[in-house]
Amino acid sequence: MSTDCLSGEHLYQDVITYTRLGEHRTGTPGDALTSQWVLNRLHDAGLKAEFQPYRFRQFFPERVSLSVAGHEVQAFPEWPPRFIGPEPIRAPLTAWTPAGGHLKGRIALLKYPAERLDIPAFRSGLRSRLQAMADAGALAAVLITPSPSGEVLIPNQDEDADILPLPLLDVGSRDEPLLTSAAETGAVATFLLDGRQSAQAESRNVIAHWGLPGDVIVVSTPMSGWFTCGGERGPGVAVALALAQWVAQRRPKTGYLFDFNSGHELNGAGARRFLASGAPKPAQVRCWFHLGANIATFDWERDTREYNRHANPEKYRVTCSDGELLSILNTAFSTLPQVKPYVGIGIGELVAFFEAGYRGFGFFGGRHYFFHNPGDRAHTTAPELLEPLALAAISALEAIEALPGG
Repeated sequence: MSTDCLSGEHLYQDVITYTRLGEHRTGTPGDALTSQWVLNRLHDAGLKAEFQPYRFRQFFPERVSLSVAGHEVQAFPEWPPRFIGPEPIRAPLTAWTPAGGHLKGRIALLKYPAERLDIPAFRSGLRSRLQAMADAGALAAVLITPSPSGEVLIPNQDEDADILPLPLLDVGSRDEPLLTSAAETGAVATFLLDGRQSAQAESRNVIAHWGLPGDVIVVSTPMSGWFTCGGERGPGVAVALALAQWVAQRRPKTGYLFDFNSGHELNGAGARRFLASGAPKPAQVRCWFHLGANIATFDWERDTREYNRHANPEKYRVTCSDGELLSILNTAFSTLPQVKPYVGIGIGELVAFFEAGYRGFGFFGGRHYFFHNPGDRAHTTAPELLEPLALAAISALEAIEALPGG
């Protein structure tokens, strides 16, 4: 049987195609193009595939810009955004401090803490900080985000979160010196955040079947995110498509169900729809395999001039629900001795699948320099990183198919 679909070059070409479809925020044209491309690929592989459509509340920024002291600054709204309309705000930029200060008629500047461990606490209190700024008369706010690449970094958000109490644009740490200096002198900033909200936006998961229900292996991966998501989502989508083709070529007795879901950046909105309607019961699932974020991506180091990328398999995480699967995964990953599978509660959407009673395992990578920002493109991965993980996946799946009862 040909395994060309699992070659590094084949997988990497799919990552390139995925990124070229545009930004993958749920409900956008790029999201629709991606789901159609995935559906077509699954049909071409010989699987029965269909859309699982759903509606949700979404925001569509149309005109977003920030300029300070004559310099354009890369910016993007924190979710869910409070739009100001087509007319920009022009006001002095002023640093926010916990003690308050004069914010009336101004644009407040704040930043994430330097220590990563402090970031969750900062995020949990962000809404109350913004409300305090609004109460003090601030017109808008600018938040400096902690991305290693220096680009703007956007965090995921709950699907049903309340609209922020103040218009807020996130910016990257590379612009911190400019913004800090401008805030010290009260330089005027021009802030524009215009767009629309839809209470009935549309998106869709893509679901594909092989074989009969009753004793299936589920393979899932998110296909949405804030920007082009080359490393965050691209490898997972590419490997899942390759596994679908591999299954159809082998025609195994074990059934397979593939779930490509949208809504990841909105607290896994699509995955939650699939769990509620479409997913088989836990008793019908032999194993659930989840392809999570940033698998097979480079680590990056920056010298004085440029970023240098290097492979770091030690950052890959493979977590599973029980000891039997751990034994299988240890064998499957024996060709990658730096990767140490472990039994755990899961990461990301895998947590929800475990909590719903499914046994399974998932692949995840660590954060990379372009995670959750516009620079996350196909260069964050490579054929030589993708192929070993894909081959480890099929080794694990073949062993799970061979378990008693298969």
